[in-house]
Amino acid sequence: MEKGDFSLLLLDISPKDEDTYRCIIQRNSTYFHVIHQDEVKLSIAGNYSQPILGESRENTDPGEERTLTCTSSNGYPEPNIYWINQTDGSFLDSARTEFIPNTDGTYNVSSTLKIKITRDVRIECTIENEQLVQNLTSFYTCDPDTDTKTQIDSKPGAKVASVIAVVILIIVLVILTSWLLKRKSAQLKSYAGVQRIEDGRLDNSYV
Repeated sequence: MEKGDFSLLLLDISPKDEDTYRCIIQRNSTYFHVIHQDEVKLSIAGNYSQPILGESRENTDPGEERTLTCTSSNGYPEPNIYWINQTDGSFLDSARTEFIPNTDGTYNVSSTLKIKITRDVRIECTIENEQLVQNLTSFYTCDPDTDTKTQIDSKPGAKVASVIAVVILIIVLVILTSWLLKRKSAQLKSYAGVQRIEDGRLDNSYV
């Protein structure tokens, strides 16, 4: 009381409870006596989830565009979204940012960025909640050299050539197996078992 410092615990609150309230402090003696009152603004804030970075690409050739998507959920209030090119520290303009409200008043956020494929690109997506002084960051690294297999597979005729190669390999294996079986069968028919017995005579009976 002497320091004028009070704490009030509020349970089960949501963004809908954000408002300005009148706080009244009373002393219980013979009757309730108001000793202090003031208006207090209740501010609500909720942590966002760690952002998830994904990509969609129709073409992996160098110089073509890819679309990056950065998503985070269940936070409050609406955050700031930053796309940063870590190569030179420059800020990038997002193509579109959406704030999707949930039934409890929190938000899901989705932001997209279109970039051209260049070597060793490192993109950062940061979700900033100013109310909580919270910054959550995820990174995306692009190296066109890792897409060589994808480019080859997407060329016309590549899949057909792969199927033909598999068929030829199967035919060769079938022929080789058949030849080995015939050879083994011929050896069994022409084999004359010659066995030595204890008295040194040869037994020329067929087996």
